[in-house]
Amino acid sequence: GRPRGTEPGPRITALFALASVYEKVLSRPADAERALRKALGIDGENPRAIRALIHRLVAKQNEPDDEGATSHAAPLRLEIASLLERLAVVEKDRHVKSDILLELAEIRAGLEDMNQAEKALVDAVAVAPDHNRAFARLGRFCRTPQGTAGLDAGSYARALAAVIGQGQQ
Repeated sequence: GRPRGTEPGPRITALFALASVYEKVLSRPADAERALRKALGIDGENPRAIRALIHRLVAKQNEPDDEGATSHAAPLRLEIASLLERLAVVEKDRHVKSDILLELAEIRAGLEDMNQAEKALVDAVAVAPDHNRAFARLGRFCRTPQGTAGLDAGSYARALAAVIGQGQQ
């Protein structure tokens, strides 16, 4: 068998515990992040590790830096988006996957990457067509520019065609 202490499950569990102590007891978020990154390095498809790192990075966005400013830096948001994409791939529950994709769409829109935002919304509807919130968000995304009323029928039709295309696959 393997040498003691090299099984991925127990090592990852130990890293989660270590991250928790760093975060909650010692108030050392950078060390917590390092432990979570190490856990994700051991098993890159571990949903718990991906989720934990996402939560740490979201919290990091709101923490003041050395100058007292909070960091809403694009690189951090891009990394969160990338982790959400990974989480959507490994998530089994289609409604949870749809919620993850809705969150991803919001971040992509915030980064002004409208093509990727629309793709995430289309994916969210395609994976869970009965998810009313996903449909509503897609409809809001396809609205005409501010100051005019209603839906941009062309972009909504294109998005729905993409949903149908995915459904057929």
